[in-house]
Amino acid sequence: MEKLNLKLDKNIIVLFISAVLLLIIVIIVLFSFSAPPKNVRNEIYKLSIQALDVCDDYLDMKITSSEANSKIENIRKRFNEFGGCNGTDEKIIDDCLFILTLNLNESTEKRYEKVLKQRNDLAKCLNKSTRRK
Repeated sequence: MEKLNLKLDKNIIVLFISAVLLLIIVIIVLFSFSAPPKNVRNEIYKLSIQALDVCDDYLDMKITSSEANSKIENIRKRFNEFGGCNGTDEKIIDDCLFILTLNLNESTEKRYEKVLKQRNDLAKCLNKSTRRK
């Protein structure tokens, strides 16, 4: 009986340790995918996340294209106040913001798809999830 209890105790300990290790791995993976890129300054990262939020609001029809354009322009101005780009990733982010303003100013029926594509390109630069239509 004691051997059976000892064996069950070992199995429980092994299961517990396995569960803890699995949980740690899942947490590490989740944080690594949502972490900001290493070569993007924190201020630029925060501004870029704001731009994603503006795009989402536009794509969800919470704001108009002119409101979204105005907000993106303000974000670009603040971006430039930090001295512009300090590396390739920040240059890509700046380009994404610029193209967003162009897309939001278009009066075509494909504006939604163009803004969505540019939003997803920006999200990839920021290690954030992309969005479907």
